[in-house]
Amino acid sequence: MVKIEIAETTTELEKLLRLVEFVEVRERIQVIYWIKSDRVKTVTAISLLLGKHRTTISRWLNIYRAQGLKALLTKEKSSGRNKKITPLIEQSLKKKLQDSEQFHSYKEAHLWLKKEHGIEISYTAVHQLIRYRLKEKLNISVTVPQINTQEINKI
Repeated sequence: MVKIEIAETTTELEKLLRLVEFVEVRERIQVIYWIKSDRVKTVTAISLLLGKHRTTISRWLNIYRAQGLKALLTKEKSSGRNKKITPLIEQSLKKKLQDSEQFHSYKEAHLWLKKEHGIEISYTAVHQLIRYRLKEKLNISVTVPQINTQEINKI
């Protein structure tokens, strides 16, 4: 049994559920609504319905207890690291790719990023950036060794 005092009415929570744009925030309000309307009794039952871990639900309820509904309405910012290739560097690379046939290989682009911008990233990251994110193709000609049929016939 969840022991929490919810100040808002069910109608207020229903209106809020319809207005909220972000799924993460809607799920938090849904938890408060289910508890207020006595549809769900335990944190475990809520976690099963939402597909979230029970500690996540408990954390949301603790935030509500301490700071109220406004704290649940804020969308948390991701704490991931910043990109090594900033939009400005990405833009300069795209311009360099479009201006002329500067790069004949992804390795040349990789070395250019290292020399011009001091960025240490893998060759694979450069390839994925150019090919999939910037949607550019480098004209790489692969030479296939020719098979000499006369030499094969001698054997």
